[in-house]
Amino acid sequence: ADEADAERAARRSTAYSTQYSQFFDQLGFDRRRGDLDDIEEAFAKRDLSFRVKEDILVIFSVYFEGHVHFEERQREMQDSRFRTFLKTINGTMPWIQGWIQNRMPLPGVFVFIEICLRGIGQVVFQNNPVCGLLILIGLFVQSTRIAIHGLIGLISGTLTAYALGFDKGLKRSGLFGYNSLLCGLAMATFFSVEKHQGYDAAVAIAVIIFSCFSSVLFIFMGKLFVPYKSPPFTLPFNMSVLMYLLATANMSRVNTGSVRVPMLPEYDAEFETTITASAFFAGCIRGVGQIFLADSIASGALVLAGIAVCSRIGATAALGGSALGSAVALASGVPGTAIEGGMYGFNASLTVTAMYMFYTPSRGAFVLATLAGIMTVLGQQSLD
Repeated sequence: ADEADAERAARRSTAYSTQYSQFFDQLGFDRRRGDLDDIEEAFAKRDLSFRVKEDILVIFSVYFEGHVHFEERQREMQDSRFRTFLKTINGTMPWIQGWIQNRMPLPGVFVFIEICLRGIGQVVFQNNPVCGLLILIGLFVQSTRIAIHGLIGLISGTLTAYALGFDKGLKRSGLFGYNSLLCGLAMATFFSVEKHQGYDAAVAIAVIIFSCFSSVLFIFMGKLFVPYKSPPFTLPFNMSVLMYLLATANMSRVNTGSVRVPMLPEYDAEFETTITASAFFAGCIRGVGQIFLADSIASGALVLAGIAVCSRIGATAALGGSALGSAVALASGVPGTAIEGGMYGFNASLTVTAMYMFYTPSRGAFVLATLAGIMTVLGQQSLD
């Protein structure tokens, strides 16, 4: 493919050189004679596409060097390439699956990988493979062990959708991957605090089983919610992982750590509720990462960057939601360490992002998103 592109570029260069040599020679002669002040302006009057003009300017750059307009045009070309690149990866990138089919070896394998990456992005409502790739990098930055279990779940859940012949459009959008990814991440997180070691075959098998179940549950709950015109969101993940955690009480081969140490409530307990501005901001970033059970700032930043690739509105909503949840928690007097760890940001972040992804941004959507974000914090506190 690279050789073919190079050959086509060479043919274009030869054709342009032959076709426009006399034209630029005449322009150069007119300028030397004083009949022409600006070659750039004369060339701009030609009715040519931007791509053709760009190629010609490169070939005949000697006529423009030293002129202010030439340097400006070169900068414009560079800016245009950057803008074109951003447009290419912006949104849902609908062109990429066709491009893979036509240009890549083993297209079926690469399309499956692309679908899995979309599944990662769908956790935060972004149907974009580049978004998924950045988030995946963030997960590996946080913990290779947890990220690998997440991938096991992601692949298992997506393969289940293919094996059972679920809707093709849903599969190609990655909608059978996000619940199964979260199953793998959560089950690995609750098994051990080790970041890069501590693998267990029983946990990996459990991840496969419950991730496959989450894909079936996604279809089941989706049909139940049809009258309400609502998708199941992450309920399949929540139900699957809760079933797993409850089941481990009767599993001698799976020793899941306590999600929370059993104790009676201490109403007179004292803890530090103050927090610095820098720690609060760090907590807002971590809150975005905590959507994927990642508590590092780097992971949260990569998740935000991934969302921004697909939607700047989505990224703003994610960060704003995390800040809202953290602020509500701070006002209610929770421990400052919990806010800094992002523990009161992830629910509000995901909630506000959902509101802005499913509703047209407006004053009403803002009010609804704010109320919903506040309620997630109060609901979380009621369950703690």
